[in-house]
Amino acid sequence: MAKTVKKIGKNTLILLAIIVIAFMGYIIYKAYGPKIMELIMLLEHGNQDELTAYLAAQSTFGGFVVLWLICVLQVMTVVFPSMVIQVAGALIYGWWKSFIVCWIGFVSGNTIAFLLGRMFSKSLTSIFNKNEKENWLIQKINQGHQVFVVAIACMIPGIPNGIIPYLSAQTNIRTKDFVIAVAASSWIQVLLNCMAGHFLAQGQYLFMVLAFVIEIGIALLVAKNRDKLMSR
Repeated sequence: MAKTVKKIGKNTLILLAIIVIAFMGYIIYKAYGPKIMELIMLLEHGNQDELTAYLAAQSTFGGFVVLWLICVLQVMTVVFPSMVIQVAGALIYGWWKSFIVCWIGFVSGNTIAFLLGRMFSKSLTSIFNKNEKENWLIQKINQGHQVFVVAIACMIPGIPNGIIPYLSAQTNIRTKDFVIAVAASSWIQVLLNCMAGHFLAQGQYLFMVLAFVIEIGIALLVAKNRDKLMSR
């Protein structure tokens, strides 16, 4: 009897959560639906000049909201490089404001994608035809220090950041641990890209190149030692 009541209570909570999410989704769509579709089309074009011009045309607060939305969509749709977005943001708003918005947006996008991956795990399993690299990552997350493995995976070149939350959702990592891992590792890349955009705006091309060289160097170092790092 107690198990039946507990099961009914759990199912009721799940149903309420679905209703709340659907209601929030409807509100967001009514408020930002046209803008989101416009941003998706902008991302599909993949033109940094268009993106910079679009951000510059917004009010300051509206621009921050748009920049955050673009960062979220970039992760969830896996169609546009985050570097272009972060550099464009820094050209308009400066490095530290762009860094804060882009970092929060990147973590938010990963969190949303992860939660969606958990909700629709069976559907995603059939959609994603996992190759050897993706199966390897899932096994590493399940077997190793999960927070550390996901953090390292976010820094490895060749693994699209947008695919990591969907793959991580198919492992036994906790949501809190996944968010911590993404937040702890992504700030380096976001900061360096925003700094590069700042130096570009200032005409300090040497420092811009240096920021990119440091970012690439870190990525290559992590890629070279990925097995050693993930086995810890």
